[in-house]
Amino acid sequence: MVDLFEGGAKEPTCLMSHWWGHSFMALVEAILGHASGQILPAENVLSEEELEKSYWLCIFGVNQHVSICGTPQNPCDCGAEKFLNGHPQCEMDKFGLMMQHIKEHALAVDRQLLTLTRIWVLKELQTALSMSIPTEFQGSISFTGAFELPSVRHAEASRLEDRILQEIESSVGIDAFDASIRQKVKEEKAARRVWGDREMKLAFYDALVRRQVDQVSKQLQQEPSLCNIQLHQFGLKSPLHFLAERTRSATEWEDASGRSAILEELFRARADPTLRDASGRTPLHSICMWDGDVTGRKTWAVRHLRKTLVIGKGRIANANNSRL
Repeated sequence: MVDLFEGGAKEPTCLMSHWWGHSFMALVEAILGHASGQILPAENVLSEEELEKSYWLCIFGVNQHVSICGTPQNPCDCGAEKFLNGHPQCEMDKFGLMMQHIKEHALAVDRQLLTLTRIWVLKELQTALSMSIPTEFQGSISFTGAFELPSVRHAEASRLEDRILQEIESSVGIDAFDASIRQKVKEEKAARRVWGDREMKLAFYDALVRRQVDQVSKQLQQEPSLCNIQLHQFGLKSPLHFLAERTRSATEWEDASGRSAILEELFRARADPTLRDASGRTPLHSICMWDGDVTGRKTWAVRHLRKTLVIGKGRIANANNSRL
């Protein structure tokens, strides 16, 4: 990998903990969010310094093939010799050495918080906490609702050697380990409720980027003003900005098929297509950035969106004139 980057290898400043069952694009989204300090940022709004920030990811930083392939969980017929814990060529037991070089820690969470049921994620989080390394949760913007965090005793792993309960028991102890993790999760959930209605706004944005038409419609009926919300954590992008941009949180089919219905819901609630984000761009600017790099299905969606936004702008102008 280092041969692909200008200037060669770089020492990472942040460990991004993640679960292999989570989507890779959600992991990218979490990294962008941590680097920029925003939620769901677009790559083109990040500064050069933010883009240069380096992260350590186990999927790229550790040669796991030489230790776990050929098992029922990771079938492979390569027949290569395997190196398990304790062998110099095993890279999966060198976590402690790597953490000595890490200054920051982030955790990419999923909507169901299944990430917090994985043994190595919990181990990485607890290690960062014990070393006083700053830790931030990234990823799912609707990190809300009831969730009972299981004990590390019941955490899951990809291989038996990863069940490191004896190590935990001999150091901080199972109960103390569980308590530290639960306290961090409690603090993170409390931090996401700083504003009285922020939880509702985050849930609306979550439904929007996932192109969940019914949920968007339901929330707009309850609170029509959501159609024009702008939060600094989102780079002041309005709902129309998010609808005009390609989303990593929905499939291509969901993205294309949900746009028309959501647009109608937003304009019915009087969404303003002239609102500008932190970079001074309107939703139409975001649409124009798609041209030349879209599939046939997305091209159709973009053309329809451009036309509908222009119509929506006319509706707002007419509505404003009628009030004069």
